[in-house]
Amino acid sequence: MTMTNIVRQSLTYMAAICLIMCGCSADRDGTLDRAEKQLRPIVEALESFREANGRYPTTLVKLVEDDVLTEIPVIPEVRGTHGVSQPKYDVAPDGSMYCLWFTYDFPDGIGPAEFITRYYISDDSQWHTASFPPSFPKLLARRFGKRFQNNQSSSSLSTTVNALIEGHSLGNGCVNLFDSQIIDCLGLGEEVTVPMHLHNDEDEKAIRYSAHDDGLTYVFVLMNKRMPGGNANGSISDRDFVVTRVIYQLDRMSNNETDWKVVSECR
Repeated sequence: MTMTNIVRQSLTYMAAICLIMCGCSADRDGTLDRAEKQLRPIVEALESFREANGRYPTTLVKLVEDDVLTEIPVIPEVRGTHGVSQPKYDVAPDGSMYCLWFTYDFPDGIGPAEFITRYYISDDSQWHTASFPPSFPKLLARRFGKRFQNNQSSSSLSTTVNALIEGHSLGNGCVNLFDSQIIDCLGLGEEVTVPMHLHNDEDEKAIRYSAHDDGLTYVFVLMNKRMPGGNANGSISDRDFVVTRVIYQLDRMSNNETDWKVVSECR
C-alpha cells in the first residue's frame, strides 16, 4: 500500500469517527421539545378529566374511553437517536397527582448511549429534564409527606410510608432507607421505646408518626449500619449511617394492648 493510500485511509477513518462523535446524534433539546409539544394534549385532557371527576384517571386509556381524548399521541422515533420510550403515566393512589414521562436514547459519541427523560409533574405544572429522574414512589413520598406535615391525615401518612418502602425496595423488604429520608418526608416524629421482645440492639432508636384523624400510627426502628461513604475531602471510606431495620404499624386491640404489626423488614 502506497503512502498516499495510507493517508487517504487514515483520513477516511478520522472522518468516520468525527461523524460518529459530532454529526450523527439528533439535536437533544429540539427532539425533546417537539415530543413534549406532542404530549401537551394529554396534559390538557388530564386536567379536563380531573375537573369533571374530581381526580385524575387510573390510566391514559380512560381518557379515550371517556371521549376526553380521541387517541393517545405516539412519539416518533427520530433519526440520530437509538430509540424512544413511549409516554408512561403514573398516578397517586387517590388520583390527586400524576407524572407523565418519556425517554429518548441519544448516542454519545463512540461511548455508551445516554438516556434523557423529560417528565411532567402535575403538582408543579412543569416539565423537567434529567438523565436520572426520581422514581415515582420517591416523588409520592416527598409530596404526600409534606401533606402529612400540614394536615396529619391518615391517608397522607399511609401513602408516604408505602411510597418510602416501594422507593427503597429490593426483593423482600426495603434497603438503605436512611433516617434523613424519613425525616425529610415526614418530619422529626416522636422518639419512642420499642418493647423488649422486639428490641434487637441497645443502640437502636425508634421514631413514631401518628395521624390525628383516626390514630393510624407507624414506628420506624433505626439502627447503625457501616458502609462506604464519601468524606469532606472527596475520599471514600467506611462510615456509620442510620438506616431503617423494620417498620411497624401499631394497632389497638380489644384488650387495650398494642399490636406491633410488621409492615416491612428492612436492611
